[in-house]
Amino acid sequence: MLVPPGIAIAPEARDSIDEALALSEGLVPSQAEQVIGVARVAFDQAFTGVVGTAALMLIAVALVVRRMLADQEGAKDDGSSERRVDGCRG
Repeated sequence: MLVPPGIAIAPEARDSIDEALALSEGLVPSQAEQVIGVARVAFDQAFTGVVGTAALMLIAVALVVRRMLADQEGAKDDGSSERRVDGCRG
């Protein structure tokens, strides 16, 4: 979290939105608004990053599973169709 210039913030407030909000209660209203705004933006960006990464991982897993299932079905179809053709001829 980038803190607005001129505002001293404890290290704990940089790691948690709750700590930043608690710290803002003891500040001058204009500084408190700045800290709250920066904390919310930082939280929103982190949340969006985590959700985006999770969505990409879910898509990747779905594609891998789909490919694995398609490969299994392809192997089953190849063997069974050859047997049927051979069985009809013989």
